[in-house]
Amino acid sequence: RSDEWKQKRSGETKGAKHPQWKGGRRINEDGYAMLYMPENPNAIGKYVLEHRYVMQQQLGRPLNSTEYVHHKNGIKDDNRIENLILVLPTNHYGQVTCPQCQQDFLIK
Repeated sequence: RSDEWKQKRSGETKGAKHPQWKGGRRINEDGYAMLYMPENPNAIGKYVLEHRYVMQQQLGRPLNSTEYVHHKNGIKDDNRIENLILVLPTNHYGQVTCPQCQQDFLIK
């Protein structure tokens, strides 16, 4: 068999080494950006929601499951820290309005 086939079979062309690698970022069916981070304890499958990861990095700690990250401008894949705000369900529950963008969103 060819060397190329052997490389594919041995995993040498997986992830960043694969010719179609796009940096490990994809948009899920709900419009949220996800990062390929299989080693991350918060990974869903092998991906982490980018907006939660950005907020975790900003805070210097993991988020718990009762903390939500809201996009101020409503664009789900705009994960600049200045566009993100941490929302706690103890302060906001149900249908709420963001004080920055005036958009309504639901917290369960």
